[in-house]
Amino acid sequence: MMMMQSTTTSTDANHYKFTGKELDDETGLYNYGARYYSPGLGRFMTPDWSARPTPIPYANIFDPQTLNLYNFGRNNPLSMRDPDGHCPGDDCKKVQVTVTAPPVNVVENQQAGNEYHTGVGTTAIVKFTDKKGNPLVGVKVTENPKTKDNLTGQPVPNKQNQEAVATSAQGTIKDNVTGTLRSDPQPHEATPEDVQAV
Repeated sequence: MMMMQSTTTSTDANHYKFTGKELDDETGLYNYGARYYSPGLGRFMTPDWSARPTPIPYANIFDPQTLNLYNFGRNNPLSMRDPDGHCPGDDCKKVQVTVTAPPVNVVENQQAGNEYHTGVGTTAIVKFTDKKGNPLVGVKVTENPKTKDNLTGQPVPNKQNQEAVATSAQGTIKDNVTGTLRSDPQPHEATPEDVQAV
């Protein structure tokens, strides 16, 4: 199979071509979600996980292509696929996610989006590791929590983070979880009455 990169606009109404991904007529690049693929160069335009140098969590000394963060399916597109621009083959199938959190307590001015919340809560630490237990560094994580009322079981609105957060050098992110009594656009001083109500 041969792919050609073109910078001229096409009259072809089908923009979904190689592996079913959308081809951008203006740039000649395929959008894989996590990053863009250049058919002319036969590689992704940015390294996997991060634009800056990071440790490679799943390098295999018997497979040199695991050291190349720009390749598509380890340069073996006939037997490997890369559906989202991350982790070709089976690399993403055994990602471990562990959550640890201190006991729930009264929290003040916990930031959620553009607001500061006081109530009952904790700050959980979420850690992402690969199938070998190595931390996944620089992975972008977005929240999509589904919150329910404990008594009625009905969904309730929540204030999840609007922006993606990248994992740290330890493969972790912090996640504030608060049952809010008071929220303000600026940090506030919780009064003794606030704390008593909590």
